[in-house]
Amino acid sequence: MRYDPLIFNKKSVFMQRIADQVRRGYRHYALGEVSIDRARPLAMKFARLYGVHLHRNQKARERAYGHASACLLWWRAHTDTLVFCLLVTPGPHAAHSLESLRDVHARDTRLTLGEYELVQRPRAESLRPAWTWRLTQEAYEGWRLRSLEVCRGGNDFEVTQYLDALHATPGFAGVREQVKKVKSLFRAEWKRRRPNGKPCPASGTRHRYVQRLPNSGLRLWTLSKQAHQ
Repeated sequence: MRYDPLIFNKKSVFMQRIADQVRRGYRHYALGEVSIDRARPLAMKFARLYGVHLHRNQKARERAYGHASACLLWWRAHTDTLVFCLLVTPGPHAAHSLESLRDVHARDTRLTLGEYELVQRPRAESLRPAWTWRLTQEAYEGWRLRSLEVCRGGNDFEVTQYLDALHATPGFAGVREQVKKVKSLFRAEWKRRRPNGKPCPASGTRHRYVQRLPNSGLRLWTLSKQAHQ
């Protein structure tokens, strides 16, 4: 069996590909982090047991017969560790018995990656809601609190640093909506404390959209060899 998955080198690409698969019906998931040394044995185990290495056409045929299919996504989160996301569609499948899978649709088991969570949002042009990433409630409140602290502090360097970090968050629709609210809070607090002062620096820069991102990274076999050099 030949299986050499691509390891994404950008978190935003990893997040976008997860949303893609959930949109295609991969409803159940398991998320974990392993060392690079353990990644290849784990990948081969998932290929042998769950068929994550199969071509998408083969997986489509399995689903047409009423069986579930699985896919496996990877991201190099740190120099020596990889984050993996195993995704499985509903239906008979070994992963449902052997893994502690969670339901991405359930509120209490949302797929969460760091300070971001995958959620469904209504969209005006369609009756079906769209999947997007947003800040978790805890992370969102943290950004709001920091916004007030930075405004009250009046340190130009801290203001610039804070706004740069805010605009560096991935521009998925859910995140953009939250960032817009945080910036509104920032502007209101800035104006309240400086009614006749300098213009608010949060007014100029726009939070960029996440466009369709190309796959980028290294194959697991290459990465494993580099780690031992």
